[in-house]
Amino acid sequence: MTHPDRANVNPGSPPLRETLSQLRLRELLLEVQDRIEQIVEGRDRLDGLIDAILAITSGLKLDAT
Repeated sequence: MTHPDRANVNPGSPPLRETLSQLRLRELLLEVQDRIEQIVEGRDRLDGLIDAILAITSGLKLDAT
């Protein structure tokens, strides 16, 4: 008797479990890539805010207290 996961429609194709694992891995990698892009965008926004703060505060003349 053949195990259901090892039964192939095409004898040369990988087992179903392996194919599903590869698809899931691709999905996870895409999620990681999307998250990294979000982190980079957040960092870029933060850099812009810091630049704006520095530009504003550099023109201020505060008395030393």
